[in-house]
Amino acid sequence: MAGTRLPYENVAALVRTGQVPYDQVERFYPGVTPDAVQDAVDFDRSVRSHLRAS
Repeated sequence: MAGTRLPYENVAALVRTGQVPYDQVERFYPGVTPDAVQDAVDFDRSVRSHLRAS
């Protein structure tokens, strides 16, 4: 996702809601690899955890 204007939240939401499996996100966002999806999901979890703790 580096170098794109795609917010991590968009990718993480697809996976978090169960709408799209990790390995199929690239069908909607070409160039976003499964590894990048995992990074987006991990970052999203971290942000959400931090916000809940605040």
